[in-house]
Amino acid sequence: MIFLPSVYLTEPVMLRPTSRQFPFDEVCTQIVQALEERNWEIPGLEVTFRTYGSGSAVFRMLDNVVGKDFVLHFGRNQGLNHGWFDSAAVERIVILKQDLTVYEDEGVSFQKYVGKNWKRDQQRFFEGNYRFNRSIDGDFVTYEGGCDCGRGTSIHHWHQGQRKPILIPKQLDGVVLHTVIRTDDLHQEFAAWLKANVLEFIESYPLVTPDYGRFDVEDIPFPPSLPPVYAFAKFDDAYRIREGKTDANEVLEKNRYALEPVRGWAALGARDDTTPIPEVAYEGFIWCGFGEVTPESALKDLAIPGHFSHDEAFVCRVTPTRANDIYIGDHAAYMRKREELMANIGDRSSFTDREVNAMEAARGHTIVPITDYAGGFEQPVVLIGRELGFDEVEIVSVPKEGWAKNNWEAALR
Repeated sequence: MIFLPSVYLTEPVMLRPTSRQFPFDEVCTQIVQALEERNWEIPGLEVTFRTYGSGSAVFRMLDNVVGKDFVLHFGRNQGLNHGWFDSAAVERIVILKQDLTVYEDEGVSFQKYVGKNWKRDQQRFFEGNYRFNRSIDGDFVTYEGGCDCGRGTSIHHWHQGQRKPILIPKQLDGVVLHTVIRTDDLHQEFAAWLKANVLEFIESYPLVTPDYGRFDVEDIPFPPSLPPVYAFAKFDDAYRIREGKTDANEVLEKNRYALEPVRGWAALGARDDTTPIPEVAYEGFIWCGFGEVTPESALKDLAIPGHFSHDEAFVCRVTPTRANDIYIGDHAAYMRKREELMANIGDRSSFTDREVNAMEAARGHTIVPITDYAGGFEQPVVLIGRELGFDEVEIVSVPKEGWAKNNWEAALR
C-alpha cells in the first residue's frame, strides 16, 4: 500500500552548512554544494533529507550522505532561524572505521573499530548501533576528550569554551589500551580524507541542469463526498486561530498554522512484528470526527473515536483544502480486540502492556489514506498528519463556563 507524503503549509527553505567551527566544515560545505549542483544524485551514494519547522518557518536540510565506506550526518546547531535551530552543519562523520561526532559546544564523541569482522559489523558501526550493543564491546575503542596542559593527561579537567586538545582511550574489557590522539590532527585527517575520497569523487561527475521541482508535492483533492469533519482545540490553539484569521502577518512565522499533529506519540498502535503496520501509524495526528457542528455543539456531547481530550475546550469545523497526509482508521478494531482480551483477563484488574499494544495494533492495521476510504468503518476517526492552515479551521463552539470561557471573553475585549 502506498501512502501519501507528508507536506507542510509552506515550501521549506533549504538550509546549507555555514559553520566553520571545525577543520572539516569547509569541505563538508563543498560536498553539499557539489551534490546540489548534480541534483543530489550520484551513483553509489544514498542521500536523504530532513524537513522540520512549523507555520511559515519550515526548513529542509541534508540529513545523511552514505557511501560504501563513509557516513555523513548533518544535525549540528549553527544558529537560530525564525525561532528554530539551524541544524544544517555536519555532526557525525564515519570514515576509516572511525566514528566522530562533534557538537557546537566543542563536545566530542569518538570511537574506533578494532574488531576482526568488519564485514559483519560495518552496518552496525555505520548506524551507530554498536554503541548500544554490548555483544560487540571489545571490537571498538571509545575515546573521551581530555587535556594535557601540564597538570597531567586527564579527562577530569578542561578549559571551558575551548576544544579538548587530546582524545584519551577508555579501557574496555578485552581491549588493549590505545594511544592518545591529538584532536586537531584527527580533525585534519578527516578533512583530508573527505576531500580526496568524497568531494573529488562527486566532482568527477558532470554538472546537470537544476531540477527545481525535485521536492514538489502535488496537492490531492479532498473527497467532496465525505461528511463534515470536526476537531477539538485548546485555548492557545483557539487564540492563535483567531489572531491568524484576523491578520496572519501579526503572528510569529513559526506559529502561522491553525492546528498541528501531536508529535512523538505512537497514535495508532505499537509495532506488530507478525503483520507490519503502516509506518505512518507511528506518527502524530490531529484526531478528528465526522459530523456537523454548530455554536450550540458542546464538547462534552461530542466524541472522536479513540481520542481523549486533554485541556481542550473549543470545537472546530475542519475543511481541508487538500487530502495530503490525511488518513482514516477504524477505532472499532481496537474495541473488538479489547473485548476479546477482556474475556480472558482472569483475576487481573488491568491489561498488560502487551495487551494494550495488541489493541492499538489492531486499530493501526485499519489505517488507509482518506482518498482510498470506501466506507464501512464502524467507528471512523479522521487522522490528519500535517499542519492545518488558518483557512482550513474555524472555531465554531466556545466554552460556556469555567476558566476557558472567562479567558476567551477577556481575550476578545
